[in-house]
Amino acid sequence: MVTNAFIFDMDDTLYLRKDPYIRAYRDMFSSFLLDEEELYRVSRKWSEITFRRQKQGEVSLEQMHVDRVVSTFREMGREVSVKEALAFQDRYAYHQDHITLREGTEKVLSYLNEKGAFLGLLSNGPSDHQRAKYRALGLAAYIPEDQVLISGDLGIHKPDVGIFHAYEDIIEKKGFETDKSRICIIGDSLETDIAGGRGAGWMTILLRNPGLEEKAEAQPDLEAADMGELLTLLQALT
Repeated sequence: MVTNAFIFDMDDTLYLRKDPYIRAYRDMFSSFLLDEEELYRVSRKWSEITFRRQKQGEVSLEQMHVDRVVSTFREMGREVSVKEALAFQDRYAYHQDHITLREGTEKVLSYLNEKGAFLGLLSNGPSDHQRAKYRALGLAAYIPEDQVLISGDLGIHKPDVGIFHAYEDIIEKKGFETDKSRICIIGDSLETDIAGGRGAGWMTILLRNPGLEEKAEAQPDLEAADMGELLTLLQALT
């Protein structure tokens, strides 16, 4: 079977992490009166830093949660305790259980399914946590769970090309052609999705994340500002 394969990142691609994060902030610390756009930008920086430390075995998962909250609010000029940081994580997790797909996502996924494309999900993070988000978003209606690969499943994470090659094995086992020129990664991060995809020899599409700007050497083959632009690109590719 010859077809195109489109592999999506999840966080800040299929849904926006900002939404549950800001809801948790409003629940816990709205009295701080912080700029929410700047707060979220700082939180993403510390999430990446602490995630790398946790993956390298320097801190536990719980300590990672504490460190990223404490460091974020400290940079914003506010101090929060360990107890408050854990409570914030609980509220964040609650709102993550009630996340919704980014506007226009259903049209994109439905279109690709109608075209007979292979659809996959390739996401960094703890396996159980990411799969819970996959279920909360209702992605099983478009992407079968055996076409989902989480970095926690393997112990390596994007941009390591090893996880991209591992995904190629999934495509092959499903009976789809694995010509690298026909595999496309769609994600929001130049550092992880685009750099990793290019390193693996895949086509890359950057889906811009509103409010977040990223500087990296890797550049995408194509880019879209939102799901509407992405659909137009995919219609041209398929």
